[in-house]
Amino acid sequence: MAKSQIRIQARKLRKNGRSIKDIARLLKMPKSTISYWCRDIELTKEQNEALTQLKNPAIRSQLMK
Repeated sequence: MAKSQIRIQARKLRKNGRSIKDIARLLKMPKSTISYWCRDIELTKEQNEALTQLKNPAIRSQLMK
């Protein structure tokens, strides 16, 4: 898949509330790249709350800032 198509897919996944880590794993791309591509996407309150429920305390602490 072309990099532009991967970027489009990453943005769709993020808009649907997926975590950067999950997207990176699914698309086999670095987290930093996914984060850069999706930096302008704001999650809804519900999406943030869903990510907060994850067991990873590092993700929870980043979302609480």
